[in-house]
Amino acid sequence: MSEALNHLLGFPDLQVERDHFDQDGTLFLEVRPVFPVAVCPDCKTISESLHDYDERRQVRDCSVWGAPCYLVWRPRRFDCARCGQPFTELTSAAEPNRHFTRRYEQYIFRLCRGSDLSRVATMEGLSYDEVEGIYLRQGETELASQHLPPFRILGIDEIALKKGHGNFVLVLSAPEQSRVLAVLEDRNQATLEKWLDQLPPEQRAAIESVCIDMWEPYSHAIEKKLPHVKIVVDRFHVQKNLNDALTKARREVQRQAPDEVREALKGCRWLLVRNREDLTAEQRAQLETACAACPELKTCYDLKEEFRELFALPDRATAEPALQEWQRKVKESGVKSFEPFLTTLNNWGQYILNYFDERLTSGFVEGMNNKIKLLKRIAFGFRNFDHFALRVRIECAPAAVLPH
Repeated sequence: MSEALNHLLGFPDLQVERDHFDQDGTLFLEVRPVFPVAVCPDCKTISESLHDYDERRQVRDCSVWGAPCYLVWRPRRFDCARCGQPFTELTSAAEPNRHFTRRYEQYIFRLCRGSDLSRVATMEGLSYDEVEGIYLRQGETELASQHLPPFRILGIDEIALKKGHGNFVLVLSAPEQSRVLAVLEDRNQATLEKWLDQLPPEQRAAIESVCIDMWEPYSHAIEKKLPHVKIVVDRFHVQKNLNDALTKARREVQRQAPDEVREALKGCRWLLVRNREDLTAEQRAQLETACAACPELKTCYDLKEEFRELFALPDRATAEPALQEWQRKVKESGVKSFEPFLTTLNNWGQYILNYFDERLTSGFVEGMNNKIKLLKRIAFGFRNFDHFALRVRIECAPAAVLPH
């Protein structure tokens, strides 16, 4: 039995002396050190001079045969000839002052990946704080062990912690490496500048492009701290801006239209902003009926689709005059709701056109935002922002970096 337990134990420096189950079915393995010497943790000197024994130590290990398991032993203290003072021996089983073995903490970390920490705590008979501490500690260790090359593209986007409350946090990512770099507490220019200042000089020099939405503090921070990089406004944010203008135009039309036109426009809200090729035959027919009843709305819809098709053009040289021609058409159409969007194009046009140089988008960032929203639902919110930011980095790390 002891040989089998020693094999299962798997720690070369510990050996099982005896085992017993308590009345609750928990297995306790009383172990002792195998080697008669120990290594000083400070100077790495080997010592065989036993000083005394430390207090009894009990640490949780992975279950054995379905039973919770604890290792129990009294760590030895040795005299170090070089340091001139006693030290407590280290063991491969657990870190000093920890109540769990290394492998049990790794096991808990794997259980927590993409899961509710409270559920894991209940399943393992631990407190929430114990599980959270293991998860964050293991995740931080894994992230610190990464050896990834400098990133070339920086993605910047925000996410609302509470919908409708306007409290945005900033998500910074390296899309080419599929990882979240940081989560900042707000989207202010000073906050972003501070983070950029903390990047090593070689990393700042390595950044070639930054993909953002149309939030001026982002562009101002990049222009100030990374004047050499190319700023690309994400095409999907631009399209959303135009879709919002189209929605505003529809509302104005419906408000002023006679009853029969209003009836024809019912249910066309989402049809107008969806891509034409994504509509079913029934939806297309419904949209055609609405546009036939309201020529002004048809003009707005056609302009929206024509703008979306601009991003399929082969290069910047082709796209720039096409964009100018589209703006001319909007002005001639007389659609008042599109005028603010024309102002947006005038302010951000060159950054929008930068898309055609490398066709960068915030697609990866948006995908990470969806994952972050799922994390918030799983955890029912986060009480500690630093813990939230760390968990986002852990869960959004590349699969090859963190174990599952």
